[in-house]
Amino acid sequence: MKYGTIPEGAVVLMNSGWTSRYPNKTAVFGSTKTSDPTTFHFPGFHEDAADWLVKNRNIHVLGVDTPSTDYAQSTTFPVHVVLGTANIPAMENVANLDMIPEKGATIFAAPIKLFDGSGGPARVFAIKSVYPVGASAAISPNALVVVWFLVVAFLLTKQNH
Repeated sequence: MKYGTIPEGAVVLMNSGWTSRYPNKTAVFGSTKTSDPTTFHFPGFHEDAADWLVKNRNIHVLGVDTPSTDYAQSTTFPVHVVLGTANIPAMENVANLDMIPEKGATIFAAPIKLFDGSGGPARVFAIKSVYPVGASAAISPNALVVVWFLVVAFLLTKQNH
């Protein structure tokens, strides 16, 4: 395996190269009918892959550089169901994935506070990890992901108050 085993608690991001299609809406959705989802064409995760990552790698986030974690013409959104059932957030339309290393980066996501919403814009950025993979540190890169989850959980509990 070129990059080794996906570590437990990882942020898994699919780099399909879709960043090059933005901001051209017809290129992003793979269709000239950008208001008709039945015509969309873009890659996403297969539900079996998402399920395996959740069950076997205990991932913290799953993300893509396309408009959805599911394939374009999905009507049942099985990857969303897998992730939602496991309480794992998804990130879509993540730009510039070709600029981060295949492993060894720390991913940050700063979502905006929303009222009564299931998703919204976030600033997502990465830094090359300062700790070697497997090394212990006072604050590990995985701890930073946990902090992000606490922020999301706090925002979700406050949106109804």
